[in-house]
Amino acid sequence: MVTERDISKCCYGRTFERAQRIAASDRNILTKRVRYEVGETVLSAQVASSSGWDDHYRTTVYLSSDEDAIEDWSCTCPAVMEYDGLCKHCAALALSFARAPEKFMGFTPTRRVATSSCIAELMRRGEQAAADGDLEGSIDIECTLTYGFRLWSASFKVASPTSSYVMKSISDFVSRMRAGERFAYGKKLAFTHTPALLTERARRVAEFLDRAVSLRERNMHASRWGISSSPEVGRDLDLSQAETVELLDALDGAPFVIRGTDIGTRSVTETRIVHEDPEIELALEKSGEDGYCIERGRDCVIAAQGGRMYVWMGDVVYRCSPEFSRCADFLRTVYESPDVRLFVATEDMPLFCSAVLPQVEKALSLKIPPEVERFRPVPGSLSFYFDKVRAGVRVEAVATYGDFRYVLAGEDAHLVDASGASAPVARARAAAAARGIALHRDGLVHEDPGPLRDARLEARATTLVECYFGLGDPIIPNADDDSIGNLLFGGLPEFRAAGEVFTTPAFDHLIRDGKPRISMGVSLAGNLIDLTVSAGDLESEELAALLSSYRKRKHYHKLKGGAYLSLEDMDLAELDRIASDLGISLKELASGKVELPSYRAFYLDEEKDLDRDRSFKNYVDNFRSVDEQSYTPPAQLSSVLRPYQEEGFRWLSARCDAGFGGILADEMGLGKSLQLISLLLARRDEARRVGPSLVVCPASLVYNWLQEFARFAPELTVRAVAGPKAERRRIRALSLPAPDGSAATDPCDVLVTSYDLLRIDIHDWVGERFFLCALDEAQYVKNPAALVTRAVKRVEAEHRFALTGTPMENRLSELWSIFDFLMPGLLGPYARFRERFELPIVGGDEDVARRLQALVGPFMLRRLKTQVLSDLPEKLESVVYAPMTGEQLKLYSAHEQRLREELTRQKNDKAAKDGGRKSGMSDAEFNKSKVQILAELTRLRQLCCDPRLLYENYKGPAAKLDAICDLVDSAMGGGEKALVFSQFTSFLSLIADKLDAAGVRYFTITGATPKEERLELVNRFNADDTPVFLISLKAGGTGLNLTGASVVIHADPWWNAAAQDQATDRAHRIGQTHVVSVERVIAKGTIEERILALQEAKSDLADQVVGASGVSLASLSRDDLVDLLSPVE
Repeated sequence: MVTERDISKCCYGRTFERAQRIAASDRNILTKRVRYEVGETVLSAQVASSSGWDDHYRTTVYLSSDEDAIEDWSCTCPAVMEYDGLCKHCAALALSFARAPEKFMGFTPTRRVATSSCIAELMRRGEQAAADGDLEGSIDIECTLTYGFRLWSASFKVASPTSSYVMKSISDFVSRMRAGERFAYGKKLAFTHTPALLTERARRVAEFLDRAVSLRERNMHASRWGISSSPEVGRDLDLSQAETVELLDALDGAPFVIRGTDIGTRSVTETRIVHEDPEIELALEKSGEDGYCIERGRDCVIAAQGGRMYVWMGDVVYRCSPEFSRCADFLRTVYESPDVRLFVATEDMPLFCSAVLPQVEKALSLKIPPEVERFRPVPGSLSFYFDKVRAGVRVEAVATYGDFRYVLAGEDAHLVDASGASAPVARARAAAAARGIALHRDGLVHEDPGPLRDARLEARATTLVECYFGLGDPIIPNADDDSIGNLLFGGLPEFRAAGEVFTTPAFDHLIRDGKPRISMGVSLAGNLIDLTVSAGDLESEELAALLSSYRKRKHYHKLKGGAYLSLEDMDLAELDRIASDLGISLKELASGKVELPSYRAFYLDEEKDLDRDRSFKNYVDNFRSVDEQSYTPPAQLSSVLRPYQEEGFRWLSARCDAGFGGILADEMGLGKSLQLISLLLARRDEARRVGPSLVVCPASLVYNWLQEFARFAPELTVRAVAGPKAERRRIRALSLPAPDGSAATDPCDVLVTSYDLLRIDIHDWVGERFFLCALDEAQYVKNPAALVTRAVKRVEAEHRFALTGTPMENRLSELWSIFDFLMPGLLGPYARFRERFELPIVGGDEDVARRLQALVGPFMLRRLKTQVLSDLPEKLESVVYAPMTGEQLKLYSAHEQRLREELTRQKNDKAAKDGGRKSGMSDAEFNKSKVQILAELTRLRQLCCDPRLLYENYKGPAAKLDAICDLVDSAMGGGEKALVFSQFTSFLSLIADKLDAAGVRYFTITGATPKEERLELVNRFNADDTPVFLISLKAGGTGLNLTGASVVIHADPWWNAAAQDQATDRAHRIGQTHVVSVERVIAKGTIEERILALQEAKSDLADQVVGASGVSLASLSRDDLVDLLSPVE
């Protein structure tokens, strides 16, 4: 026996103390039981709660079979799940058993395991079933149906082959069947209620009763006013229509009794079910009350639900076919109506013949008089009559049903039946028809309704009329062009789809037959192109108005004569595009002939459907096949110019003579400035008759240009418009004509200024006339919206040229912007250029890329060093990886992880918003946060260089700094000079500190270095033995000639590879005699390594058109930024 000590070990001490207090009184532990089971002894009781409420917990404790150990426990109190060990209720139950086991029900001094109660019950039922074996399949349930006051009920008897007893409680019977209980109905009938003892029909009835009682149990358990209804079903069961049908289904196959309580029905009938349709005779007879009566035949009772119907007639219940069952609603209405006679008024006969008769006639025997035929439904049709009257456009809508017509909209005087009656009769017929009165061919009005009208059909007609004509009188005024146009080219097809359409000749004249064919032709008249546009028999003014309607996205155009022309199938897109691209106004188009600049010939020549006359063809062909060899370079430069530079001079000369501009896009270092100087020198006399030329370049190159002119063309007078504002104004006043038109005080041949100064002084430059305007490093005007770009395009010059090694660094819009300066309109407006070229090329359309090359090819000359300089030394490029370690690696990893998590969150938010949730970050929000993201990217790159660029107190290692110094030492050891480029001037300062500590001499150029000093430093570096030149990428990446160096070190990669290539070409250019080694120092496994991969991925676009490459930091997408922070494979 378990002891109190054993119990105390299974719970906390405090719990045990509380259990002792509970076990001290028998009133705290109720219904104590002990149950002996295989392998264990189970204690159970209701233990009082200590919460102060009258409540008990169900508590169970499981003891071992010898009752000396507690094996498990359970309790409904909350503490049992919160603590290990027994709760106080379980411990109290165990203590009570240990102290007085004899007080537990079921206790025996000697442990004895009894048969399980469920098994015992099963054996008892089996014993009873064996005793009832001779009754198997013999117990029947007899049913008596009662019908009265249009309600059904049922009562039942339980019957054996020798006796039968009334089922006094249907609920009790169902309970016995559910429990398999044995019950004695009388001395002669006792059996166990199992389905096996029932007949087949009795089983169906028993299943029906189970469902009926269950339904009432569910419905009647609900309480009303606090009093619960009893679900008990006694001797009689009231049936719904559905239950009646279901019970009849169960009774099928054997006779049963129906008792009628209504007058006229048989009181008691033994009946059976037959599977056939009954013969029900009905008649529709004319009544003297202006209508028809429905005469009933033999009485019958209907029970129907869903698609099943039973009809009780006499001593037979008919189970009807599905087709016959469709008349259930009609039959119930006829036979269950309290009215003695059922009557249909004459005015309702059309609806009766349409909604009731068709279905009834299919199943029932219905006698119908011949005159009813006129009320049967007639298919309706719609007709629409359109006319053009003085006030506008009118319509009349008519619904026709045989000889009956109903005017739905419009005047009704002539829209009547088809009898051809005279006008007065016709008017009377129309008025009568509108009231729903029958019209006869004798012209007399009879008060008989016509066929039933189709409300949906007529509503469709009236809706159409209201849609296009509005409410009220259906007429569109002549002044409402939009409504008339919508009717003619949108509404008429809808009216034709709804019915038959009739139109008058006046209405037909509103629509112009045939569609004009647009044709365009070009011819050459002097230095201008004549573009003619015609549209067959339409006047030019009409064509301009036609295009205006097309641009307004109209579906029609109203001609001057009042007729309307459909624009749906007219192809005006080409004319609209050309007019928009070439800036042709509607007024110019109305004149029939438009004069365009000659360079537009190449744009027009790309058009397919264009008539070209011989002069235009010859002009284009002659330009493409011009003999450039006829141009001779200036004698002063004949020994200086290389063959490809002479070719560039001839190319520039040919564009000048043709009145065109162009881009000299040679690779950096091929002498673009010399080729332009040779052109200006050759055209010196011609230029002096017009005015000076203007060269616009970056500020760092202004004095470099002066030096180039002094070296190669000392005959030309060149001045720099630079310095303070007063100095710039003085030089302009000295070199340019006076405002009154008098000659310049001291004229010159060339003025050189910077982009920034041109933008600042643009109001002083506007109005001046130049022979030639050249943009050096023309990528400075790649942004069409920039102020400097707008300023440059305001400069007036007879010839315009652009010099750049990268005419397109990132986007095709940059190429468009340069050409918009050179020859405005050559590539059309930017919106059209983007649609026609940029988007398809970005999407990978190579055919469009070839078309763009063909269009700009005549105006762009590009040569690579590998193509024209066989004597240029080789350029060897390599990547030097510097792995970060220690504190530098930890700082970088922390910054990168933080940025990666932010970008991933934004990317997930964007995906969530695209999926329909509103919490995501939009593209506009991303662009706003992009500034902070790009700033963080810059910090990552600074950490790659040297953490001291961010943290002044950093004392750890910097891998790249050591690698750069090693490269410099290696170059010096080989007797070579080195250029070190970085975009961070602060990093250049750290490199300079290293060089100072090592005693290495160097020069430095940054943005703070004055322009004049830069040129002096370059000359000194090329001439002396200073081994290192530290250069800021932005300040010294272009325009400098540093051929004295043969080693180029890029300390940190820039996003735009083209900018790095430009910097490299400071050394790898004409005049270089050594192999140039280019070393890119990259921090291993960082964002710098991924920048290199991104440069390669973004370079294909530019190569498709001009051969340049690069990537813009501002153009990076969200995915690009995420990829930058992805692990390097």
